[in-house]
Parts: sequence; structure tokens; C-alpha cells
Amino acid sequence: MLRSIATIVAATGALAAIVGWLWNLVAPTPDANIGAGALVVLGLPVAGIGVVLLIVSALLDRRREP
Repeated sequence: MLRSIATIVAATGALAAIVGWLWNLVAPTPDANIGAGALVVLGLPVAGIGVVLLIVSALLDRRREP
């Protein structure tokens, strides 16, 4: 269960960061820059949290197996 949640969180964060970067690349207007920056700034930490959760999930699964 934790692994699926972590995968969704990591993918969502990474996609938000990629969309923000592409948005700024395709439409570099001041408004797009603000929105794209917000997506990148919020997406990277969310992706990081997802990766940490994936690591914790892997460690917990490893601990359960005898």
C-alpha cells in the first residue's frame, strides 16, 4: 500500500515539475513564468517526498522478509 502511494506521489511531483519546465519553455511570458515556476517549486519537493516514501517502503518490505 505504501509503495503505491509513494509511486503516485513521486510521479505527480515529477510530472508537475516537467509540465512547469515545458510551460516556461513553450510560452515564456511573465504569467506563464509565474505559473511554471510554481509548478516546478512545488513539484520537486513532492517528487522528493515520493522518493523518500519509496525508500521507506523498500526498507520495510526488506525487514518483513525473513
